[in-house]
Amino acid sequence: MNDINNQEIDIKVFLNFLNRNKKIISAISFITFIFACIYSLNLKRVWEGQFQIVLNSENKINNNPLLTSGPLSKIIGNEELNNLKTKVGILQSPSVLMPIYEFVNASKNIDEENKIIFSKWKKNLLVELENDTSILNIAYRDTDKKVIVPALKKMSLIYQDYSSENKKRYQKLTEEYLLEQISFYKEKSSTSLKRAQEFAIDQDLVFLDKNALLNEKTEFQNPLSSKFSYLSNINVENIRVEASNEIRKINLKIKKINQISPSDTDTLQYIGSTIPGLNKKDSPNELQVIENQLVELRTKYTDRSRPIIKLLEKRDLTIDLLKTRAIKYLKAAKLEAEALKEAAMRPKGVLLKYKELLREASRDESTLVRLESDLALIKLEQAKFEDPWELITNPMLLDQPVAPSRTRIGLFGLALGFFFSSLGLFIKERKSGIIFENDNIAYRISLPIIDVIDLKSNLFNNDEEAFFAKFIKNNSASKIKIIKVGKISSEKISNFNNLILEINKNIQNKNISFFSDNDDYSKLLSSDLNILIMEQFKIKELDLIHIEKQKKFFNIKFDGIFFI
Repeated sequence: MNDINNQEIDIKVFLNFLNRNKKIISAISFITFIFACIYSLNLKRVWEGQFQIVLNSENKINNNPLLTSGPLSKIIGNEELNNLKTKVGILQSPSVLMPIYEFVNASKNIDEENKIIFSKWKKNLLVELENDTSILNIAYRDTDKKVIVPALKKMSLIYQDYSSENKKRYQKLTEEYLLEQISFYKEKSSTSLKRAQEFAIDQDLVFLDKNALLNEKTEFQNPLSSKFSYLSNINVENIRVEASNEIRKINLKIKKINQISPSDTDTLQYIGSTIPGLNKKDSPNELQVIENQLVELRTKYTDRSRPIIKLLEKRDLTIDLLKTRAIKYLKAAKLEAEALKEAAMRPKGVLLKYKELLREASRDESTLVRLESDLALIKLEQAKFEDPWELITNPMLLDQPVAPSRTRIGLFGLALGFFFSSLGLFIKERKSGIIFENDNIAYRISLPIIDVIDLKSNLFNNDEEAFFAKFIKNNSASKIKIIKVGKISSEKISNFNNLILEINKNIQNKNISFFSDNDDYSKLLSSDLNILIMEQFKIKELDLIHIEKQKKFFNIKFDGIFFI
């Protein structure tokens, strides 16, 4: 509530200030309004032309997966070329707009000395993107309406030429970059391939050709084309491990063969069938035939008979022969595996070094192939024809001038006059030291406001006189002292005296007297009715200080204030 009351008081003070000075403020505001209107009428009219153009944000080269997936896309900066804001910034640069600037000056027949600077002329040109689109809005303003449309047409042609030239330059720079990189990687690929080949020869490794290098699966294929018959240059270590395992398996087979009982022909036949060399000699099959003959003879003879004894002797010889042949064949295979293992042995780090050389050669060769593909695509794009940026609207001149706004200038002059006149009058009032608010005066000296009397030379028997007369009549004090404070005009004093004389005619038992600033305040008694009378808008800070001093020094009791 206090805040609301303070706001109401502030508004009231402001309104009172305007009401006091309304004539001067109105006069000054009206004068500045007239001058502003005259000024606006003398200004040259500004005309505006406009057109719209679509910026092609799509780039067919950039949509190619070979260019966007590789490192080339990061190097040539495709993303920056697609940035519409960057394009707009380039279109506003002096390199693009300078021909338009020179054309406008030539059309107006302006010599070099009278030319406006480029930065100032550029303020008449508006180039901006429409929200969330690739549509570019261009507007140009000038006081000469005849030069606007030709300037905009020339600008549209320059922008369209720029779109194709920009792409051609981009393609040219890309082509130069690719040729430079291809030349570099040809030499680098040849060098890395030669290094890998020389290392393979030195270390007795099989070297792969370019086609094998470009096959990403080469390093992960089976290192042996047939069992122990092909030494791979990549998985030589795997070959050595497999050969070692094969040697262990052969040793185990020899041990098992020596442990086989002569009567265990089935196991011996199975082991013999797993050895390719024995299968060709038919030793396991011959042993099977002997076993079949023994079964047949035992149906006729006993084991002591001569035919069975001879057949048993033949079986033992066959078993011994089968064991001997099996062990010989296994030892031969063991020699072959040991030779392969020894051939696969390499010093520590050789294979790692060779793999590193192969990866480098493969990477250089792949990069070279990709660069050559990119160059072919660039040359294909250069052979294509692409339409320039499309004009949505042709350059046109607006029907009405866009500036100056005479209404706005007039209102601005009116507001300017009101502000400065109010500010000047406010400063003047503050410097005068006059307190213009009655409530502020009453608050300062802690007295109530009895009434505000509007005195005029011909004003009698009115409401102010009736209220003042009733106040005097109904007060119990017989002596009424009216103390004048500050300056009061002689006219108002005369009218107030006439008012007192009129009241005295009707009230006989009241003694009304005046006190001025020069009178002796010690004659004022607290039993009397002591009333201060002040003229509005004449009381100063010093007057209130004087009243406060008199009040404290003589211990006077004042009863209220009348303002006239």
